[in-house]
Amino acid sequence: MASLLKVGGFILGFALLFYAAAVLLLLPAMPLERGRLDTGSVFTDHWAYRLEERYLATNVWSMGEKRDRIVFLGASAVRQTFRPALLQPSLLGVELDNLAIEGANISVSRKTLHLIYQAMPADWRGHTTFVLGVTYTNFVENRFAFMGRSDNVTAELGRFGLYREDKDGVFDARLPPAVMRAAMLLMRPLLAIPYLREIATEIVPSDVRERLNLGSRMMRRPEGLRPWTTKAMRSMTPLW
Repeated sequence: MASLLKVGGFILGFALLFYAAAVLLLLPAMPLERGRLDTGSVFTDHWAYRLEERYLATNVWSMGEKRDRIVFLGASAVRQTFRPALLQPSLLGVELDNLAIEGANISVSRKTLHLIYQAMPADWRGHTTFVLGVTYTNFVENRFAFMGRSDNVTAELGRFGLYREDKDGVFDARLPPAVMRAAMLLMRPLLAIPYLREIATEIVPSDVRERLNLGSRMMRRPEGLRPWTTKAMRSMTPLW
């Protein structure tokens, strides 16, 4: 029995060490943001997140720091137009965050706003100005906007059991903000599984991939991985 416990302890220690190494290795591609959040960075520097909604759910908890902020919300038109890195020099002393999400309707923006409010200290919410970009498409009902499926914000917040959905359709964190931030750091390897799976799939030769039917399950690379698209995003040039 003692030998089994020893072997079990060794395996557990090795697994924890391996997981800790995975967290550290993924930090350059999935950093723990400490200011100026930008969902558009998913298409440029932080492509390992794969989805804007995943970036939002992972990094929104950094907004617990007390800073004066302007936060942009809305859909892709807001995400591409208001680039924090370009606007920041004109607004010194104020943090600019763009948390717009492609295809977002008013329901998705409401969930995003509720999430931000949870991350912020209650006595500091008055130091944040929200800018909501609205067009007629933002008022399309969920059943039409998402073709009967859940939006990606709901899907991301529903993972791992860290949030609970209330009767109004918004999500409340089950843990305090400081603990949520630590939890999101530790979740890095799990959040990167789609990206790691794509890399592993691309390593497999095409003929073997077709035989194993891996191609149908491979996720497409975001357009932002192409150099010309990255340049377009940074110069505020539309991608289409």
